[in-house]
Amino acid sequence: SKKKFLKNFTIKLDYGSESYLVRGPLRFPESTFQGAESLQSITIENIPIESPPAHIFRGLRSLKELHLDRVLPIANSTLPESLFKDLESLNELHLSTSSTLSRDTFSNLRTLKKLVIVVQDLDKWPAGLFEKLSSLIELEILSFLSVSQIKREFFVGLNRLEYLTMHPY
Repeated sequence: SKKKFLKNFTIKLDYGSESYLVRGPLRFPESTFQGAESLQSITIENIPIESPPAHIFRGLRSLKELHLDRVLPIANSTLPESLFKDLESLNELHLSTSSTLSRDTFSNLRTLKKLVIVVQDLDKWPAGLFEKLSSLIELEILSFLSVSQIKREFFVGLNRLEYLTMHPY
């Protein structure tokens, strides 16, 4: 079956002193960012994919910011647990997804200070989702559905959290 891609996607790669803007249809093999160890920031927008490669960000140990907006995936699926595994220096993550998140989705992001997440339904989140985000200071949750209450378990481990923002998307 043919995969369909939007023509108006944007990828911005920022190396600190130089940045590049890429536009057009693109497929994401696991080797997409291989050899780009000095990348500081990646912004990927408007790319529907069926399932992101589990190790697409492998080796990006210098990455500080990652923006995945309206990217992951168009089908109902679960984000690979190892998707963010190598992002040991990540400080800021913006994630807009309709995917199911597992309890271990963010488990390796111990240096993450800011998380902005756009989701379909908070009720489907597993308890302890943010448990290992011990450095998180700012959490912004945008939801497509109205939220009447949030389970206390969502905030377990967020001992350094200073800012919590929640609103409809």
